Amino acid sequence: MKASVDISEDKVIIVKQGELITIDKPASGFGENVITWSNGEIQGDRVSYTNKR
Repeated sequence: MKASVDISEDKVIIVKQGELITIDKPASGFGENVITWSNGEIQGDRVSYTNKR
């Protein structure tokens, strides 16, 4: 199975069980994405953001 991905924009993409999942960017533009693994499989993700003033 093959998929085509647009590489013109910065983003994080997870491939899980043959499906492409795009992870949201931090809303403020500053922050982090954390992927949680268990037994070699992705269990979830967390997006947090930082307010810059």
